[in-house]
Amino acid sequence: MDKDQKIGAPKEGPTNRHVYLLKMWREDENAPWLIMLQSVDGKIRKTFTNMESLTSYLDSRIDI
Repeated sequence: MDKDQKIGAPKEGPTNRHVYLLKMWREDENAPWLIMLQSVDGKIRKTFTNMESLTSYLDSRIDI
């Protein structure tokens, strides 16, 4: 990392930042949780039934 670059500051470029709205809900207290991830521009909307599939998807979007 460049010593002049602030921690947390995004690098330049369109694929270096992903911003999502995360919604978690269930139909009733006995129902499983559902997770919806939507990009703020509305172009991507994914629904997940567990945290593992959510984190797997997010891992696929970045290259750490």
